[in-house]
Amino acid sequence: MSLGPTTEIRFREAFSAGALITAKAAASLLGVDVDTLSEMTAQGKIRAVPRGRRRSYSEASLRSFVEGAEQVWEFKPKGKAPAVRRARPTPFSERPGRNPPRAGA
Repeated sequence: MSLGPTTEIRFREAFSAGALITAKAAASLLGVDVDTLSEMTAQGKIRAVPRGRRRSYSEASLRSFVEGAEQVWEFKPKGKAPAVRRARPTPFSERPGRNPPRAGA
């Protein structure tokens, strides 16, 4: 299955320097954040090549992901956001530890 002319060009440019690319380059190629790419790798959706403490990605693993991905992003509403409770400002004279002003002073 072909990825389309624009995507093919992007893949060719990304892998022109070598067989593996960095996580940052792979994330840019896929149009996702590096953290999202890391999560997808941890879930087993994309295969990474460990290189020390870092992960690199091969053209084959990224192509198989893109070709096999029916729906990469899924919108999941998390429900209604909690209401923000704002505190009423306390006047200086009512703050704890303060003595009220003396009458007739």
